[in-house]
Amino acid sequence: MNLSEVDGEPCIRIAMVGPSGVGKTSLLAAMFNTLQDEICSLDCQLLADSPTTNALQSRLTELKGLAEGGIKIQKNQGVGGTATATEYNFDLVFDSDSQLRIQFIDLPGGWYTGGEGYKKADEILAKSQVTLLAVDSVALMQNNSLFHEIANAPLQIKTAFGRALHSFDPHHALIIVLMRAESYRNQLKELYSRTREAYKTFLPILKVNYRGERIQLPVYLTHVETVGCVTVNSVKIIDDTRIEAKFIRNEGGYSPKFCERPLRLVLREAFQRKHKEVIDGRTFWDILLELFPGLSKNKSQRDRINQILRSLSEKLSEDDFVQIQ
Repeated sequence: MNLSEVDGEPCIRIAMVGPSGVGKTSLLAAMFNTLQDEICSLDCQLLADSPTTNALQSRLTELKGLAEGGIKIQKNQGVGGTATATEYNFDLVFDSDSQLRIQFIDLPGGWYTGGEGYKKADEILAKSQVTLLAVDSVALMQNNSLFHEIANAPLQIKTAFGRALHSFDPHHALIIVLMRAESYRNQLKELYSRTREAYKTFLPILKVNYRGERIQLPVYLTHVETVGCVTVNSVKIIDDTRIEAKFIRNEGGYSPKFCERPLRLVLREAFQRKHKEVIDGRTFWDILLELFPGLSKNKSQRDRINQILRSLSEKLSEDDFVQIQ
């Protein structure tokens, strides 16, 4: 994965694609909240800029209210949304001289279904190093495939990737995140199986030209619970673009699970290479020094950053995700 820069700092750009209301902001709020203590224990910081902090705090308040409120009715579920992308900026700060920007860009679902918005979406996809595809598990697990087609818009997403692939970096990674998996804790095997079936015509197109060859982009699959204490009760179609889901609150309060997995996968893909492995003629150390030039004469600091990144990504177990390509 080749990293870009924002304001002169190394940056991993992550495009977030998925239906409006599926829980992408909720995922980031839970991720940020969950990782704070762990990152502090590593003697570094995960900081968010003011707009990101305000947005995530507002969402946390909503989620905790949902956890106490009994039944949740999610309306207007489907590919829609505003006309602008939303940026969520985090900085992984190692010290005053070394930090890594992690930028999540939430692409409005409506950009894929009409108008000229898809051109901007294509541009953001092409400039990102990772795409996080948020899939509504509730819609996916319904027997009527129309729920999945309305909520997750797989055809539009496939078309968007087809347009953007020619601009992708050869190390671009796709992470499919199964959202709202709370209801399927005992059906994970079926949930993963349905995902593979639902995207079986999409995954084969994820190839880019690299040094005269067509290479397959890596694809990872994982699931998250953005609230943790609700179970889907019923789902019905409202019209051609909307579905409505009713959720019942279970015992316990707001208790998200696994929401840090996508970020761990991003760091794993970006940095967790064996030190002797050569990427585009560069070793792991070459890449690290490219990111942080000031480390060239400071081996102890270089080793420390490597240890932090390795610690954050190695918390993933073999059961936390599946690499399907």
